[in-house]
Amino acid sequence: MKTRSISESSLTKKDKVDDVTLPPWAENSAEKFVRINRKALESDIVSEKLNQWIDLIFGFKQKGENAIANCNVFYHLTYENAVDIDSIKDSVDKNAIQEQIKHFGQTPCQLLAEPHPKRPLKHEIKSLQEKTVSETATPNSMQSEVLMVLKFVSNSPICYVSANTHPALDTPAISTVTRNQLFGINRWRQDEIDRIREEQANTKKSLPVPEFPIDEDELAKKCSISRQIPELLDQSHKLDKNTFLVAADNNFILVCGFWDRSFRVYSTGDGNLHQTVFGHLDIVTLLVRSETYIGGDCYIISGSRDGTLMLWYWNGRKHRIIGDSPRLDDNPSPRAFLTGHNGAISSASICAELGLIASSSASETNSSDILLHTITGSLLRRLKVPLSVPMAADASVKHLEFSNEGFLVANYSDGVFVSWSINGQVIRHSRLRNDSINSMKINTEGNFLIMGGQSGEVRVWDAFNLEPLRTFPQCDTSINDLALTHDQKYIITAMQSGSVVAFRVNFNKFKDVLL
Repeated sequence: MKTRSISESSLTKKDKVDDVTLPPWAENSAEKFVRINRKALESDIVSEKLNQWIDLIFGFKQKGENAIANCNVFYHLTYENAVDIDSIKDSVDKNAIQEQIKHFGQTPCQLLAEPHPKRPLKHEIKSLQEKTVSETATPNSMQSEVLMVLKFVSNSPICYVSANTHPALDTPAISTVTRNQLFGINRWRQDEIDRIREEQANTKKSLPVPEFPIDEDELAKKCSISRQIPELLDQSHKLDKNTFLVAADNNFILVCGFWDRSFRVYSTGDGNLHQTVFGHLDIVTLLVRSETYIGGDCYIISGSRDGTLMLWYWNGRKHRIIGDSPRLDDNPSPRAFLTGHNGAISSASICAELGLIASSSASETNSSDILLHTITGSLLRRLKVPLSVPMAADASVKHLEFSNEGFLVANYSDGVFVSWSINGQVIRHSRLRNDSINSMKINTEGNFLIMGGQSGEVRVWDAFNLEPLRTFPQCDTSINDLALTHDQKYIITAMQSGSVVAFRVNFNKFKDVLL
């Protein structure tokens, strides 16, 4: 939808099509108009009637006596299998029927012969979720937002954390990497604990329950060589959350920042080198991947000091990055080569669902600009912050996150946040004055922004409107990275003190205030 003038177009010789006039509640924002209409389609009033619409279009009310009773009868040629075109010999009749069908259309196939079940309403789902929580949680867990604090023996600051915790994985885990390049695959057991407690509540039997929701990796606790990334990184590379990337099945870890301009894949089982990938002309500065199914294929973005990004394809079955060559020992070729920056790549985000990649660089002249590419490598547009957004002249992009709802959130070095439409329009902007953000994520549904930084506080914002919703209890040190578990119930933070903190979060409590 556009709100620009289309004055050259006309429906008639007298009436011109000018700017679209939006209703007052849209506040002259096409993005907000679309967003609210999308939310309306998910509202209870629609959910309550949705099954009736399905019955009319695809269900038992499409044909027969039920269709007549509900005034749902159409011209007979529009129904599936109403006429056998090939059996008509007369060419005039045949063309006439084909034109009739072509211009009037056809009714969909009838899929259901009985009433479609009613969709649960939001308050029904919410009450069921609250009942499940109350049955499985202990009294202490009901009172505290902090699920657990796990302090690691190494005492080194944790710079990266991931939460691939789906119970279908062989090893659901919270994966961590410390500043001294020691990684840990720490087993996630909260789903197991919840399942056992639910079984206890149903059967009234006493069952053994794991003591902690996160089990520290025993090999990492012993500082085993199999948990140490053996090769040293280039001394000029800043080791942070962008340096590491754990595969969705927790079996491999990707590392960048090596002097030879490669990034490498290591097995988390034994720490051995699994694959080395070359492509850039300078040191690789970041690695980012798209969302994926359990152990499935995904895209990986690598960014470099040479000002370029490369799009790679991770094959979940072969457990490696693959290219055009059928030989697994060949260096893979990238799927796309992204250009347009004139400085080291500092942040990037990929949304495979939208087919878009956003990126920024540490350029001396335009470090606040964001480039938007397609996954085929085509440059769509450059997002420049307009003068209407108050921002420091030397501000640079620190973090980028795509939302599945079709917008991009950017955090700048002076504390400014901007939500952008994929058409390059500023939706909202805000400023956080009392913290410097080190990591931010958007939840799976794409409506909440979770962030943590130097103050040690985890904050939840409305991702679209950039309005604060919740601030969690302050931690004793700064937060270097954070992640969300697969069920979106827990926030895992990587702390400067060498520990991880798990927070409980209930996004359903915030949904009522979203517009």
